[in-house]
Amino acid sequence: MRRVAVLATGLFFLVLAQSELQNSNVLAFGSCAKQYKSQEFWDTILNVSPRGWLWLGDAIYASEIQLSIFIDCTSDCSSPKCIEEGYKSLESNSDYKRFKEQIPFIDGTWDDHDYGVNDGGKEFQYKAESQGLFLDFLDIPKNSMRRTRDGVYSSRAFSISDSRSQVNLILLDVRTHREQPLIESLGQYSNIPFSSVIAAVLRMLTSLIGYESIVSSFFSL
Repeated sequence: MRRVAVLATGLFFLVLAQSELQNSNVLAFGSCAKQYKSQEFWDTILNVSPRGWLWLGDAIYASEIQLSIFIDCTSDCSSPKCIEEGYKSLESNSDYKRFKEQIPFIDGTWDDHDYGVNDGGKEFQYKAESQGLFLDFLDIPKNSMRRTRDGVYSSRAFSISDSRSQVNLILLDVRTHREQPLIESLGQYSNIPFSSVIAAVLRMLTSLIGYESIVSSFFSL
């Protein structure tokens, strides 16, 4: 038997997957934890005694650090200093500190806001520095092979209680080598109704039928 529970706290989404109702097989994962907002939800996650926690992107929002407290930050606050301060802000939160002390392990991958720039990709000038800060945040050892990779992708194997089976979890990095999309993200334009939905549909169509097909269809009208 398998149960999946989905919880939402503000803009923070959490999924708890439980196999055979045994806490030793519970993995919790989520994303979009804005470090400057309330972090009380961590106790809710601890209540189910998960085996570990996986970040699936946007552990922090570096671009939303207050620029006024830094002299050397860029105008969009994508500098390593701002990214580092974002992690410090989250790690200094008492709720997250308590969670981190009690959870067996924390791992994960990043998305654009903890990468350092909204909708960013391989062109980001601080991606190497940002990768180091992200791995520091995850407490990855300095001598780990992950420190030598060009990207934060990783994998981890889990044994299942009362079973000889294993689950191999593969975490991808969709930022470090990402090229600029042919269709710009419309989500940043708040004055366009349903902009995020429109952008998602356009990118899905581009992936399915190809950019050339879309352009050809448009100009043939």
